[in-house]
Amino acid sequence: MATIITSRNYNKEVLNIIKNIIPGCKNIYIRVGYFYFSGFALIAKSLADKNIKILVGMEADKTTNDYLKKFLETVDQDEILDKPEERDAYFIFKNKLKDGSLEIKQNKTSDHSKVFIFEYTNKNAKIFNGPGQTMVGSANATHSGFITNKETNVLLPSPDNFKSLSLDFNDDWENSI
Repeated sequence: MATIITSRNYNKEVLNIIKNIIPGCKNIYIRVGYFYFSGFALIAKSLADKNIKILVGMEADKTTNDYLKKFLETVDQDEILDKPEERDAYFIFKNKLKDGSLEIKQNKTSDHSKVFIFEYTNKNAKIFNGPGQTMVGSANATHSGFITNKETNVLLPSPDNFKSLSLDFNDDWENSI
């Protein structure tokens, strides 16, 4: 059964995803129009031991590869992150980029889709009788998309949705920059 996530139940449902879905995943695929570090920082700790691919369709704080290089250099040199949780998230981000467990690519064409694909570990796929869950809606992977904007998303446990959205993601991932 699908779960509708709106501003009324957003905190409760996002916490449910962070505490109950992400820990049982091996891979997470994110397809958004916009990706900013501010969005990653909000969920970084839950993603620390996961493989993550992020496909950005519109903007990622500038051109993705140039942005990542400049972002890492700036943070390292200027120590611009004031809050401890931002610094923790930054080190997770940096280490994941270095070890290859976080990959970020820019889609070749404009894409404003918002899809989060949670692929279970083999053990959890057997327990839940399916490969994972998907979430589709309006939230980008940004602070405003996760916190301040009024967004609506739907969490879909259906294996058919998982298969279809995973295929679309993988096709576009292979053809991205």
